[in-house]
Amino acid sequence: MAIALLAAIVAVPARELRDTGPTKVYPLPEGGRVSRGAYRNEYFGLVYPLPTDWVEDVQGPPPSTTGYYALAAFKPRDSLAATIWIAAQDNFFTTRQVDSAADFLEQMKRQLVPALSTKSPPQIRVAGQSFARLDYAAAGLHHVVLATEIRCHTVVFSLTSASMAQIEKLLASLDRITFSSKTSRRQVCVPEYATGEHMIHRVEPAAAGPRFSSIPVRIIIDAKGVVKHVHPIGGLPEQAESVREALVQWRFKPYLLNGNPVAIETGLIVQFSRDQ
Repeated sequence: MAIALLAAIVAVPARELRDTGPTKVYPLPEGGRVSRGAYRNEYFGLVYPLPTDWVEDVQGPPPSTTGYYALAAFKPRDSLAATIWIAAQDNFFTTRQVDSAADFLEQMKRQLVPALSTKSPPQIRVAGQSFARLDYAAAGLHHVVLATEIRCHTVVFSLTSASMAQIEKLLASLDRITFSSKTSRRQVCVPEYATGEHMIHRVEPAAAGPRFSSIPVRIIIDAKGVVKHVHPIGGLPEQAESVREALVQWRFKPYLLNGNPVAIETGLIVQFSRDQ
């Protein structure tokens, strides 16, 4: 079995809301839920009070192997006059390097039909958080896409309606979002840290499931170099369990920030190959 690192900067199947590490329970990106009239996502540290008479729409699929999450969708209770879609892209596993939320939307803009393209996404403030914004219209619908960076993910709010006045109301509703200050103080994101030069001890995952499959994994390493959390994205249950059992035994050199050891998050890809 070979371990390959992804060059950019997590998640598990949508059936799970949380994952466990050796000492505690960790929230997952797809673990958000609607409670007391608000969408709450502990992983990203955000609470979004829904507009009056809005409800949760259909649930999205499990996260993709590129770390893309369809987190939540909302609509008015009795109509489809507008929709809000919340998604997140794990920047460890994106197929194209993303340098910022603005870069994410710029890449999205380049994929649109040229006639729909607008000026480069500007930076705006929403609920005190910096967002990039992309506007376009198609098939009689207005679209406003807002993107921000949280915990090494690009978190995206997509607003759609035939009425620009409705879009403006939805934009105003986003100002009611609250962001937890604790989220910004969580582990530092460090790409490509799970490499030989930083590793002290490594155990290979046991063969499980089909060969030639690749599973993106995000791990949290504490200030002592101990793996505290292993979060496989996709793969069969037996593969995810094999990855967890092996990677919790890995040990790393402590990561130093300003000369002090700190906890970090990093990403890697586990490949189940012919040589298992």
